[in-house]
Amino acid sequence: MREIKERIVQYQVRAVLSVNRELVLLYWPIGRNILNRQQQRGWGAKVIDNLGIDLETALPEMMFADD
Repeated sequence: MREIKERIVQYQVRAVLSVNRELVLLYWPIGRNILNRQQQRGWGAKVIDNLGIDLETALPEMMFADD
């Protein structure tokens, strides 16, 4: 029984690490894109606000904008 529990925990940890890796691979280029847009458009261009609105429109089932 202990072996089964250890295996379950081991695979849960592997799953969490895998998800975290994928999220980093997603968020890193998004952050780079935001930084590039802010540098191009200048501070005060509301790059993040506009991105949140655009994402909320494209993916209404998720929450991106801070209302």
